Amino acid sequence: MALEVERLKGYLGVIPHLLDAKGAMWAAHWLSPRASCPCGCPALRRSKTAERKERTMTKKEKREVTEDTALEIALRDHPEWRRAWDQGELPDEVVGEDGQPVSPQAHLHIHAVVERQLAADEPKGVVAVASELQQLGVSQHDVRHEIGAVIAEHMWYMTKEGCLFDEGRYLADLRKVVESHR
Repeated sequence: MALEVERLKGYLGVIPHLLDAKGAMWAAHWLSPRASCPCGCPALRRSKTAERKERTMTKKEKREVTEDTALEIALRDHPEWRRAWDQGELPDEVVGEDGQPVSPQAHLHIHAVVERQLAADEPKGVVAVASELQQLGVSQHDVRHEIGAVIAEHMWYMTKEGCLFDEGRYLADLRKVVESHR
């Protein structure tokens, strides 16, 4: 958990509010939904029922992907950044296809968050959204970008408003993405 908080501070520092300790903990908790909050905050602590249910899930139902594995997948999806990443020379900012500035670090880490959510189907329903998008003709890579855009929006909103991750709102926003492709 501490590693994720530090990476958030370093790589997602483009969102200034994440730099405060509580904001970083909220975001880290959201990025790793099975982890408990390091400060013991009751608002972020998982219920005993949820923990028990998670322990009884079979391996087939749940596939854990480490942050490092998720980053490897993201780098495989973005070979244009691989060499710079390996040499520790990834630029802070590049110009995206739409002419807007993009942080490769933030982009890759959001890709990693998407991979981890899809691997565990947490929040429940994210895999169904990805499947529906693919059935509608959206490429696997673009599915990750669509989900990642919603993640980035929610991270910005959480830090701006100082609120917790709202799973229902997140899934509703993902459903809107699906509907926009119909």
